[in-house]
Amino acid sequence: MSEVPLSMAAASANGIAHVTGGDPAKVLAVAENLQPEVASSIFELVEAGRAYEALAYLDRQEGALQSPELRRLRGDLVRALQVLEAHRRPAHGESTSLAALDCILDAQSARRVPPPPTKRLTGVALMTGHLGAGGAELQMARTAEMLAGAAGSQQKIAGVKLSRPFHVVVNSLTPNTNRPLNFFGPVLARKNIPVWALEDLPPAGLEDSLISDETTRALLPLLYPNIRKGLRLVSWFQQQKIQVAYIWQDNAILHFAVAALLAGVPRLVLNFRGMPPVLRWKEHLPEFEKLYTALAAMPGVTFVCNSSKAASAYSDWIGCSRDAFHVISNGSDLHSAHPTARELKTWSEFDARTRDATITIGGIFRMHPNKRPLEWVQFARYYLNSHPKARFVLIGSGVFFETVRDLVRTLGLTRRLLLVQQTKAGTYWLKKMDVFLLLSRYEGTPNVLIEAQLAGVPVVCTPVANATDTFVDGVTGLATSVAIDVEDIAAKVDQIATHARLGDAVPHYARRHISARYSARSMIEHTVRVLSGQRDEWRISVG
Repeated sequence: MSEVPLSMAAASANGIAHVTGGDPAKVLAVAENLQPEVASSIFELVEAGRAYEALAYLDRQEGALQSPELRRLRGDLVRALQVLEAHRRPAHGESTSLAALDCILDAQSARRVPPPPTKRLTGVALMTGHLGAGGAELQMARTAEMLAGAAGSQQKIAGVKLSRPFHVVVNSLTPNTNRPLNFFGPVLARKNIPVWALEDLPPAGLEDSLISDETTRALLPLLYPNIRKGLRLVSWFQQQKIQVAYIWQDNAILHFAVAALLAGVPRLVLNFRGMPPVLRWKEHLPEFEKLYTALAAMPGVTFVCNSSKAASAYSDWIGCSRDAFHVISNGSDLHSAHPTARELKTWSEFDARTRDATITIGGIFRMHPNKRPLEWVQFARYYLNSHPKARFVLIGSGVFFETVRDLVRTLGLTRRLLLVQQTKAGTYWLKKMDVFLLLSRYEGTPNVLIEAQLAGVPVVCTPVANATDTFVDGVTGLATSVAIDVEDIAAKVDQIATHARLGDAVPHYARRHISARYSARSMIEHTVRVLSGQRDEWRISVG
């Protein structure tokens, strides 16, 4: 067999680690005993739910099983498929990964018992993908702060005593090429809230005695890697004595929920932050429906959404009762952070060259296809043609930032459109705007719309999910047509800007509307009732 380059062997080892359950460095010998394309084919087949084909492919490799590592790999696959067939033989063409997940979830459901409500909340882990500058991350950080603050001051919330520590767990804090992933980390650090990153925890092995069920252990090699990666949390959940896993957003639920079940965490609260992945652009995976349908029937598992529309969409998708979902609205207030010296200078220079401006249209959002940043810039070009004294402020980072910057240059907008990559002083920038514009494809409850109104800025947005519930129609905001129509957007911007100039209607109505629907106090009280099981008890008593 020809020699395998170390870099290619290491790449293959990363994939084989998903199958064997070991650290990539420890299974490098596996990749070194195979041609890179052979190793790649084996783990790709397993990860794609084609374990039978992976086993047959491995058996066809002459001399491959001379390696102890490869013999172990084959043994794990054989054992996993035997256990799977003992429970139910997968149908022809059925994914072995989905079938294994189904068996594991059935086993866990049979073992779980409903946790009783409690008047003392402790051992809570708030979990999500990262701490980047996003609406869900803001809400989670705010929730963690309020829980920890109440615990520190020995203050009860909703009649429940809170005790530290409250943990925050994420997939990663390592910045990627598009955006920093630890935007809210410093805030949590100042509140002495421990933050854990999955990437920093030791990997889980199949021999891990913390997973007591032998059937489950045998089936682990067949699971999708996005579920397998979270299994290193099993020992962490147990070491930290976690009583409640409060998991935010679909991908994090996929990564963490099975690990929480295997660790025996009594209560899982799953927080959905928008419309179901089956309705979202390129974000649906087959394991979502299998996982959510099983979790909906499990004792000690509670579903939460931040909008009634999202709750209805999720319940329709997975076929469970709408009553299975609690709706906890966002808790909002204005950012208190002050602008940096650089931000002050950036605005001063932009303001100086656009002194003739008669309207400032702004946006703060992630530069992602869902937010339609390119369409936003194209609207700016259209609007400027008929309103030559308009100016624009667009703030955010993400995968499309460079593309947005290039489009701004191509359309000749650099003098009239200010592009800011990141800020912690949202209120400062909001107060520079006359109208806030958001053109998302899908949303849950956009926190930034609420904050804009609190800053006295009327909003215009696409009519997605719960966005239109955030404003008083025609007073503090307007919705565009469903399809992007620049003429319609321009007309709505002009209409709401004209109305706002007539008096102080926007801040007056916004304060009343938002304090009634999106108060931080109401949010945290509802959250504590759910985390402590009080809301489940109430739901049963009135059901």
